[in-house]
Amino acid sequence: MIATVARRKLHRDIQNDNYHSDSVSYCFSNLLQRRLFQKSLMQDFVNQLDIADGLKQLLISRDISLKDLLHISYSELGEYLDIDDFVARLIVFAIKNKIKTYNNLNYHQ
Repeated sequence: MIATVARRKLHRDIQNDNYHSDSVSYCFSNLLQRRLFQKSLMQDFVNQLDIADGLKQLLISRDISLKDLLHISYSELGEYLDIDDFVARLIVFAIKNKIKTYNNLNYHQ
């Protein structure tokens, strides 16, 4: 609700030319930094998977978000990457194993 109100106000301000270009530039810069950080997290996660390097590069090149990657089914992944279901299952299995390993490490700390 608050985000919707803020978006409407921003839209009104831009239409009325009450919004300074510095502020827009700052917002864009902040958004870009956040996007680059998310991409970096995704690449780090993929590079830790126990799969072939070619599959890692394929995942990274398709620019899938980490959130989507953690919740995707093997059939969706296979269709998205245009790969065989067997290979997609291997990738999803590696993802689940990495999550399980991470959760076990955090549980025992």
